[in-house]
Amino acid sequence: MVQRTLCCPRGRDGQIAMWLNFPGLTALLTVCALCGMVVYAEYKDCDPIKMKRIEAKDQLLPQYVMDQLFYPGLPGLFTACLFSGALSTISSGLNSLAAVTLQDLIKDRCCTKLSDKKAAIISKILAFSYGLVMIALSYVASKLGGVLQAALGLFGMIGGPVLGVFTLGILYPWANHVGAFIGTFASLVITLWIGLGGQIYKPTAHHPPISISGCPLKNISETMSYTTIELMNSTNSTEAPSTSARDMPGYLSIYEVSYLWYSAIATVIAVVVGLLASIPTGLTKPSTLNPMLIHPIVYKMFCCCPTDKREKLKCGVGDDYKEEDEPVYPDSKEILTDMDISVENGIANPGHDNSKSNESSSDVVCQTRL
Repeated sequence: MVQRTLCCPRGRDGQIAMWLNFPGLTALLTVCALCGMVVYAEYKDCDPIKMKRIEAKDQLLPQYVMDQLFYPGLPGLFTACLFSGALSTISSGLNSLAAVTLQDLIKDRCCTKLSDKKAAIISKILAFSYGLVMIALSYVASKLGGVLQAALGLFGMIGGPVLGVFTLGILYPWANHVGAFIGTFASLVITLWIGLGGQIYKPTAHHPPISISGCPLKNISETMSYTTIELMNSTNSTEAPSTSARDMPGYLSIYEVSYLWYSAIATVIAVVVGLLASIPTGLTKPSTLNPMLIHPIVYKMFCCCPTDKREKLKCGVGDDYKEEDEPVYPDSKEILTDMDISVENGIANPGHDNSKSNESSSDVVCQTRL
C-alpha cells in the first residue's frame, strides 16, 4: 500500500488514494463476512471436514464453489480471480523486499557506486530469489492448517505495537521518547505472550453447531460409513473435557481472546503504558513541539465551536515553537565541497581541478549556476 501511494505524483493524490481505499476495503471485508455466513448456512448440516472431503477450513469456500457454481466456466473464473488477486499482492511484496534489500544492504554497505543497469539486474535476481523462498514457504504453510488465522494473528502481534507507537506520537503531545520505547516494548511482549499462549494451549473455541445429519446418502454402505464417522465424532467430543486446555497447568482465560483482537489490544497497551511511562521521565512540553508533528483531531472535531474556545483544545501545541530550533542541514555549497566540486562566486564548477586553484575563472569551461 505504501509503495503504491508513493507512486502518486503529488502528496494530495496519495491522500485521496488512501481515503478511497477505506470504503473499498470495508466493502471487501463485508463481502468476505457474507461469504462465510453463506458457506455456514450451506454446510451446517453436512460438514465437509467431518466427512473427510476436505482437510482444512481454508478449503471450504473453494469446495462451495465447486458444489454450487457447477455451470461450465464459473469455477475456473473464480479460481482465476483468486490467483490474480493473490499474485497482485505477492508481486508488490516481492518488489518491496528486493528494493529494500538493494538499497539498505547492498548499496549502503558493499556497492556504493553501483550503476543503474547493474542495480536493475540485481533487483530482478533478488525478486526471483524471494519468489523461490515464498514458493517453498507456501508448501510448508499448506501443512499448517489455518494459514489465514496464523497470518492475521502474527500481523496483529507485530503490527499492533507499531500502530500504537504512531498513535502515541501523533495524538499525544505529552509523550516522550522513553515512554514511546517502553510502551512499544510492553505492548509487544504482552501481545506475543497472549498469542503464543493461545497457540500452545489451543483453547476450545465456541463454534456454531455443525453436523453431518443432512448429508445425502446414496446406498447402505455409505450410510454405514457416515454412521461410523458420527459415532467417532461423538466419542471424541465426549472424551474432550478430560483433556481440555482448561485443565492444563499454566492455562489462563486470556488465551481465549480471538486473534482478531491482538492489534487493538496492542495499540491500547502501547498508548496507555507510553503515557504512564512518560510521567516519571518528564512530560514533553506541548508548546515547544512543531505543530506539524501533532494531529489536531480534537480541534477539528469541534469545528462548530467559537475559535477562541477551539484554540484551547490544541493544548498549547507550538505556542513557543521556533523554526530556529530545528537542526541546521548543510547548504548546497557544503554538499558540493564534500563532493569535490569547487564553488566560485556562487557557481558550481564540476570540471574545475581543485589542485589548480590559482587558475583564473576565465579558464573554466563548464559552469552551472546553482
